[in-house]
Amino acid sequence: MIKQEQYFNRQIQLWGEGTQASLQSKKIAIIGCGGLGCSLGVALGASGIGQIDLVDFDEVGVHNIHRQIGFKVGDEGRQK
Repeated sequence: MIKQEQYFNRQIQLWGEGTQASLQSKKIAIIGCGGLGCSLGVALGASGIGQIDLVDFDEVGVHNIHRQIGFKVGDEGRQK
């Protein structure tokens, strides 16, 4: 199984262990899980942010499903 240090190895080489540890201690909230919010959540999660809370009161629909990460055709009507 891969260790956390191995997973973030390139980032640690770039900005050091202290900065990576700081990212892992951060908690953020993303309000709106549309095209931008979904992409932002994925990017921040991959960077090592410790906790990400997602808030969106909209439903997946034909008008927005093409921007949603994690939903597919047939998920229309589901809460984001």
